[in-house]
Amino acid sequence: MVGASIISYQLTRPDHRITMSKDRNNFFKVDLKTKMITEQDGILYQPQQDTRYLGWMMPVDIIREIRLLSQEWYWIKFTKISEKRWQELMAEDGN
Repeated sequence: MVGASIISYQLTRPDHRITMSKDRNNFFKVDLKTKMITEQDGILYQPQQDTRYLGWMMPVDIIREIRLLSQEWYWIKFTKISEKRWQELMAEDGN
């Protein structure tokens, strides 16, 4: 029996490597945060947060998304999820 081929990708944050299958069976929950911003008057603004869901994507597509997200977001965390969970989260999110 031949298993799906797996590739690994190291994100810019240390100790955060994701593994992906070489086909389209890749599903991730992506948590995103911006840096805390300090204004000149000393007011601190809380970092913005968001969650995205990536699914049915080839590794090259996910790597492209990582590069795009890294331009806007300071902190990125990928959590591998099942296809069923991805569908549930997408439905909850209104997609």
